[in-house]
Amino acid sequence: MVGWAFASEAITVIQAIGATLVIAGIFFASRDRSSMATALASSGVNPLFSLSQPLSLANL
Repeated sequence: MVGWAFASEAITVIQAIGATLVIAGIFFASRDRSSMATALASSGVNPLFSLSQPLSLANL
């Protein structure tokens, strides 16, 4: 009986995390990506290089 309660709780937590990720995905997808790339380029950061390399202080 205790195992079933734990499994039910775990499923609830996983569903909450999934819902949060979906909301975050919708939020980021709705943002204007071209203006984000422009802001990165104007700050001297190459977006393609930053995404293709591991994050480190050298890339910043």
